[in-house]
Amino acid sequence: MAFEEGIQELTCPACGTLHKARWARQPVRELATVECCACGSDMFRGKSLRDYYDVQRTA
Repeated sequence: MAFEEGIQELTCPACGTLHKARWARQPVRELATVECCACGSDMFRGKSLRDYYDVQRTA
């Protein structure tokens, strides 16, 4: 398995704020939660092969 990483744009379903989040691929699915920087609601919650970090609003 090759190491993968990237950047993904996420939009908060509650307030509509756009974010950019860096991610790295994990070897197995694990529970991941990504919170909105503006309102604190969950933009993503569930099992994922991606570990999200460095989440920032984009303006």
